Order: sequence, then C-alpha cells, then structure tokens
Amino acid sequence: DGDLDLFVVSARYYLSDNAYFSVGSSSGDGTISNVSFDSTGLSVGAGAVLLGRVNYKNGSGQEIRVGLNYSDTEVSTATTTSDSTSTNVSGGYTTGLGDGFTASASVSADSDGTSVGGSVTKHIANGVLVGLSYGVSDSDLDGADTAETSTIGVGLGYSF
Repeated sequence: DGDLDLFVVSARYYLSDNAYFSVGSSSGDGTISNVSFDSTGLSVGAGAVLLGRVNYKNGSGQEIRVGLNYSDTEVSTATTTSDSTSTNVSGGYTTGLGDGFTASASVSADSDGTSVGGSVTKHIANGVLVGLSYGVSDSDLDGADTAETSTIGVGLGYSF
C-alpha cells in the first residue's frame, strides 16, 4: 500500500464546438513501502467534441469527447529519479443535470493500463464551479507487477 498527495492544475479549452485542447500540471509527494518520493507531471491533449456542448453554468446539454493525451511524469526518491512518458486514448461523456449540476464519466487507456472515473460539478456563481471526482486505474509495471490505484478529488474551476 502507499499514499500520494497530489496538487493538480488543469484546463480544457474549446477551440470550437467540435474540438478541444487540454493541459495539466501536477506536483506532490508520497510513500510506498516506507520509501518517500516526490512526483511532478505535465500533460497536453487534444480531441474532438461530439453531440454538442455542455453549458456548465446552467447544467444543460451533453457532449462526448474523444482524444489523445501525452503525459511526462518524473518521480524522485532520495537516491534515484525516474522519468516516464505515455500517450493514451481518452474518451469522456458529460451531461447536464439541471440547476448548474453536471455529471461526467471518462475512460483512458494506453499500452500499460486503463483508468475510469466519474465526477459531479456544481456551478456556484459567476462562472465558479466546484466538483467531486473518483477514479480507479490499473497499470502494468516492469516485469509481472501491476499497480492499482484509486483517487478521490475535490476541484475548483471556472467556466467562461
């Protein structure tokens, strides 16, 4: 078992009603088997938007996103540093629930594993959004080892 505390800043920009661009940065620290480590990451992605767009302010509409995401992650311990990159295929579905609420489901996969997640977001006022998310993933590591993770997230966002 292990523990990771991670701070993530991410954004999705809609280039048009049919295309998006995303970027993210993460930083944190954790412990696995009594070994402490630091982690930093950067990701960029782009893709297509299908079915229309969600209005996050009033909680209406629906959209499907399909795209590619590239990430670069560095993990450092007291004695070593490891850098890994990956490109995954991702898909997501978001629907408005009314009264400023939206719900999302997502899946992504690369040659080493898959992840799935879900979230609920609420528009508070003046474009400010708050949200909760949960995700699970499994990854193949070097050799025959695998890693299974689950995450709980609390988010703050802004909708233009």
